[in-house]
Amino acid sequence: MVIDSDDEEPPAKPAQPYKDEAEFEDEEVEYDPTAPFETLIQTLDLPLGTDVLHISFPQLPPDTDLTTGSVPKILSQKLVIAMACSDCSIRLITLPLCPPSPASKARPELRSNVSLGSTGNGMWGEQMIVIPSNIGHQSIPRSVSITFSAQGTDDTVMDEDEEEGEPEPRSRSALRASSGGRSRSREPGNGEWDFIVASHSDALSGVLLLFRIPIVVNGRGDSTLTAEHIILWRTKYLPSPAVSVSFSSSLYPAKWHTRVLVAEAKGAVRIYDPFATPSASDGEWLISLYPGFESSPLGIPERKNILASRWVLGGKALLVLLTDGEWGIWDIQNAGPKPKDQIGLPHGSSKVCLASFALSGWVGNQATTTSSTKSSSGKSDSKSKLAPMTPHMRKVRQEALFSGPARPNSSHPARGGITVIPIGAHSSNRRADDETVLLWYGNNIITIPSLLTHWRNKVTGSGNLFGTGARGQIREIHPVDLGGELRNGVTIIRKHSNSKEAATPATELRQDILVTGEKSLVIVAAPIPEPKEPSTFTQPAPAATLDQRLLAREELDVNGIERILASMANGAGNAVGSQRSKQGTKGAMPKRKVGFSTSR
Repeated sequence: MVIDSDDEEPPAKPAQPYKDEAEFEDEEVEYDPTAPFETLIQTLDLPLGTDVLHISFPQLPPDTDLTTGSVPKILSQKLVIAMACSDCSIRLITLPLCPPSPASKARPELRSNVSLGSTGNGMWGEQMIVIPSNIGHQSIPRSVSITFSAQGTDDTVMDEDEEEGEPEPRSRSALRASSGGRSRSREPGNGEWDFIVASHSDALSGVLLLFRIPIVVNGRGDSTLTAEHIILWRTKYLPSPAVSVSFSSSLYPAKWHTRVLVAEAKGAVRIYDPFATPSASDGEWLISLYPGFESSPLGIPERKNILASRWVLGGKALLVLLTDGEWGIWDIQNAGPKPKDQIGLPHGSSKVCLASFALSGWVGNQATTTSSTKSSSGKSDSKSKLAPMTPHMRKVRQEALFSGPARPNSSHPARGGITVIPIGAHSSNRRADDETVLLWYGNNIITIPSLLTHWRNKVTGSGNLFGTGARGQIREIHPVDLGGELRNGVTIIRKHSNSKEAATPATELRQDILVTGEKSLVIVAAPIPEPKEPSTFTQPAPAATLDQRLLAREELDVNGIERILASMANGAGNAVGSQRSKQGTKGAMPKRKVGFSTSR
């Protein structure tokens, strides 16, 4: 039997992907004095079909050059987001850095079929990778963190004392089996990077999982992710459930770039190194730190619990927030500012006392008065507690005397968090590891524009309220009303400085803060200054100056005389009269004042 297929229609060609050609206006937005804030360019909704509990982004300093090959090329093309969801899954989403245009959002197919806009369909150029529960968590993950590292058997890293020089290669033999014998050069190429995702859940006593997701380069040279090569890299069981996990803020090839900070609610902060050593094939715990004690309602001392913990100083120190509102820094590598007797102390010296905080303070009523430092002997620096006895300071100390540190509402458990934003070395007289810190506890929010400046002021007992000293002052943010909603998080919206504008202490103090409630978002925006328009004409002289000039030429009219009389009645002197008296001759005639009488 012969079937004639001449009448059959040819198969339909697959639809070409939509090419968004976004155009941006060259003209700057006109300054509006009634709303002196930055405007939103575009918004985009990404429905996932499940609740998102936590999100994380790869950390990059603001002055990182994305074209040198020291970071994955995908970060110069797309936005990468890691999310912990309520369906026990971990999801990674990549989005183009260019936001979708209004024409892209108004496509006819999206209006006729709303489900096409679901995340993962690629309508916005996005890609979603799902780590399901069968290879991941068996319970809801409580936190997530993401970083990147190079592939291969030899992990070239730098020691802390080698960061300013050439890195020294080190062999990581345990990666040889997990990497399938792959090798790489010292500077990875475009397709020789992995994303490393860390998350934890409350399963059993607590479990920490680390996944490696390779970055694949397609035929067009674009970097993508694939779910076929997801590796459950490390599994570690915890003695108690954790409240947060975070990768070090240092970048490859620094030694600390893949170490994980695990903060347990029961009062312990631990550092885990996932790279294998000859003695530990699945990584090892490097150090455990414990906060101080407080008196329980029964009068029995008990260790303080931890709300949050983050890396600071580029991964060389740890910042923790406790359930009573106290915050403190453990200087694990002796990288913070030192007193005069410890200036020559090298990093990682055994003289550093980790039993107490190197710098501490409170979030609340005592936030501006109780920040103090600890020396290597563990004694507090008394100079850091001195403060001018102004009426406001007297009121704050009086409230603290009877109420103690501010505590959140007792009907709800303590809530708080930490946000650390790297500043970078783009400003003069700045260290590359300087950072801006935000801490929130209950309804209280404080920011430290420059952690190093604040730390240095406490160590040296100096500091001022003007110039560069203002960066180190703790700034209290007025309470944000969420209409009865519980506060879920507070963070800083990083400002990208314009290369044409020089960074000044005044501009660095202007920060936008994002407050998240249960169903709402509130942006506490810092007003932007009114732009100064360049003018080719000279500014007109003030009226008082013109009147004096006319008076000197004896051309002043009656209205001008009345203006001068009014200024004299208000206490202003006659500048021209005094100048004339000084220009008198040196003869025998005495000097006399020239002016107008106020009586008529």
